[in-house]
Amino acid sequence: MSNKSELTPYLLGFVEALEIVFPGCGDGDSDFFYDPLLELLHRKMSYRNLTDVLVALTGKPYGVVMNDVLHYAENSSETSEDSAYL
Repeated sequence: MSNKSELTPYLLGFVEALEIVFPGCGDGDSDFFYDPLLELLHRKMSYRNLTDVLVALTGKPYGVVMNDVLHYAENSSETSEDSAYL
């Protein structure tokens, strides 16, 4: 997925909510929000959903974002066994 029109309605609503809570996160200054959003969401969302959301917000290639998500999760200090996935 590469743009908002390809997102499921659930994820599209999630992206729109993030754009409201973090003004500017989808307007070209997305690198400023990239790492904080990874930190905030990686324990609560599936890797695919998180990747789809970050691709829609940043415009980065899917493979690059998925690699970042997996790398971040692998190097995170806490495990996500107790987390509920969206």
